[in-house]
Amino acid sequence: MFLSLALIAVIGLLVWFTMDASAVLHVPGVSGRYMAIPVRAIPIVFLALFAFRIWMANMRARLEKK
Repeated sequence: MFLSLALIAVIGLLVWFTMDASAVLHVPGVSGRYMAIPVRAIPIVFLALFAFRIWMANMRARLEKK
């Protein structure tokens, strides 16, 4: 588990430092106004979801082991 999370952290750092911070997507919001979403936040969110999934799978394996 530690190796997987470390690899995800390394990929996240690479994404953070290699993508341009000024690049944004303008997405229409609920009220009709546009929201500026940083482009580099999108892969960070996906990596965080994968890390959460790995953590939850590890917790489930620990509970089933008992």
